[in-house]
Amino acid sequence: MVGDDTYNAFSLSRKKHHHCTLHDLVSMEQIEQLLQALHKIINVPIGLVSPESDLLLSIGWQPICEQFHRQHPVSAACCVDSNNQLQARLKHNKVAAAKCQNGLWDIAMPIVVDDRHVATLFLGQFFYDDEQVDTAFFQTQAEKYAFETDAYMDAVAQVPRISRQEAEDHISYAVGLVALLAELGYKNLQLAQEIEERKLAEYALREGERQYKALVENVPGVVYQCLNDDAYTLIFISEEIEGLTGYNAAQMVDTSASLASIIHPDDLPHVYECVNNAVARKEPYVISYRMCCKGGGYTWVEERGQGVWDETHTLRFLQGVIFDISERKKLEEERRSLEEQMARAQKLESLGVLAGGIAHDFNNLLVAILGHADLIFEEAAPNTNTYDSVNAIIQAAQRATNLTRQMLAYSGKGHFMVEPVNLSALVRDLAPLFENSIAPACRFQYELSDDAPPIYADAQQLKQLLTNLVTNAVESYEENVGAVTIRTGVAHCDVNFIENAYHNEQHPAGEYVYLEVADEGCGMCEETRRRLCDPFFTTKFTGRGLGMAAVLGIVRGHKGFMAVDSAPGKGSAVRVLFSAFAAERSAPASTPKQTGKKPRYGRILLVDDEIIVRNVVQKMLERGGFEVLVAQSGWEALQLLDDHREDIACILLDLTMPNMDGAKTLQAIREKNKRIPVILSSGYSEEEATSRLRKHQIAAFLQKPYKASTLVRLLQRVLQ
Repeated sequence: MVGDDTYNAFSLSRKKHHHCTLHDLVSMEQIEQLLQALHKIINVPIGLVSPESDLLLSIGWQPICEQFHRQHPVSAACCVDSNNQLQARLKHNKVAAAKCQNGLWDIAMPIVVDDRHVATLFLGQFFYDDEQVDTAFFQTQAEKYAFETDAYMDAVAQVPRISRQEAEDHISYAVGLVALLAELGYKNLQLAQEIEERKLAEYALREGERQYKALVENVPGVVYQCLNDDAYTLIFISEEIEGLTGYNAAQMVDTSASLASIIHPDDLPHVYECVNNAVARKEPYVISYRMCCKGGGYTWVEERGQGVWDETHTLRFLQGVIFDISERKKLEEERRSLEEQMARAQKLESLGVLAGGIAHDFNNLLVAILGHADLIFEEAAPNTNTYDSVNAIIQAAQRATNLTRQMLAYSGKGHFMVEPVNLSALVRDLAPLFENSIAPACRFQYELSDDAPPIYADAQQLKQLLTNLVTNAVESYEENVGAVTIRTGVAHCDVNFIENAYHNEQHPAGEYVYLEVADEGCGMCEETRRRLCDPFFTTKFTGRGLGMAAVLGIVRGHKGFMAVDSAPGKGSAVRVLFSAFAAERSAPASTPKQTGKKPRYGRILLVDDEIIVRNVVQKMLERGGFEVLVAQSGWEALQLLDDHREDIACILLDLTMPNMDGAKTLQAIREKNKRIPVILSSGYSEEEATSRLRKHQIAAFLQKPYKASTLVRLLQRVLQ
């Protein structure tokens, strides 16, 4: 019989074979041959019956049963009933015995394989040798079933007689023999099943490995397993790591390489912190960091992983996927850079509008201040306190005028006279000023190109730009002295260079003419460099700070851009770049030719919305010998033009007015009178003010603030 160890080892197989019959376990022909041989020895009929009482084998049946008992239905039923009773009384390793209703003894014993009843072996149709055969019973039975008495009694006489011990020995031997064969068959069946299961398991393992490998290879990232130690020692890593970093996956696993060793050292503390916190909470983790590459450099990756715990809640390892996000990082950086550029451009634009508006209003105030001061100055006697005070007021007003011009330059509205300018020639013209006045102690070095084409620009504005750059370079040495290098030339600028420059519009890649001022002074940190062109931002004493703002305004006004290269302790280089055809040559304002006739004085129509401007300009005009009509709006000016059509000799028109501005007023004037001279006045530059009005035949332009003498001379020239 199968023991406990075998039972445990093959429990799964038993479950699979619990419906096996004796036919499934052993050859019935082989059993029949063995039982035939046994019958020759013991001369006792042998029967083999299934648990369902189906006859499997019958060997050596006696004539009494074969020729008589089994032939009559009643006696045959007795045989079957006797067999069923024996089957019901069967116990493992026990012999069951019973005399059937036909008067013969039968004994039975179960054949059990692996705790399962697979068949029953019978020995029967015999008498025990210690009993007296009841002849009368059999004669009566012959009469009962109408058997032929003599033949029936001869059959009774042939029934074998054995001892009770022999009966038990015979049946035990036969059962053991059949059970052994059946058990061997069962073992073979189990072995075959085990081999099949092992083959299936090996196939499943190979298939699982194949599917896992296919899955890993198709994951768009690097699959890994590693220990949760300080080195993140690798257990497994997919081949994608080689495409990502250049390191071979097999070599890394064979050498139990450290995953931590290829994480950027600056990012490793962050990785430790995120993984440890997630493991402590038994949660997944998502980390972005830089991974070092074999050939140098690094690439940005995103790791999504988690811990793996066993049934004892012990952390076994970490596993996850590492994705290449370098392209995403690049796009994020480009977006951030674009957002910074847009914010910077919006800030510059907003500050430019603010500066321009302040400069305009300030210019109106300066018209009143400078105008009244000029009127008083003309009447004041020299060498008096009044004369000196008014002269000081005029000088202060002129300095304020320069300040407003810098504010206009910052706003990009400070052009005055656009003409071809050679940057190298401009530097040579200003070199004596720099060397003798601005920084006599500094060494100036010039690297000027004679092949650079000219640009169309305002020379005075560029001189201011260069002077401001040189002043900044000199001041970068603080208490020391050093070298200032001024360069000109042509440079090719790619898209990346242009995108990182200061500008307010898009510029294509290509060749640009440049002017550069470099120093070896204190340099700038990133914060200072970022705020370099903010109005009134300064690292020097309070009150400075429009220099670089004005530089940027001039550059923007000329449709150029500016690049700054600087680092603390390593000096600075500021390069401004212009297209050789950045702006078209401005057409000069039409000026009537002088005819040699004497000036014709007449009424001047003064149009300005600021009362302080109207008052002082009216006094200037009247003192200059002109009659003045005053209008505070465009509508009022048109009404006066209708009322005094023949009397008005010239119109002095302010550009910036509410409701109906100077441009609309001029257009309406031209619809009424195409020949009357109009002098346009504004705090903005001539080019900015007249760019939209050239087709309306402007006689002249007068920039605010101005002195009385300037106004009178201009009117006399226009009216000639």
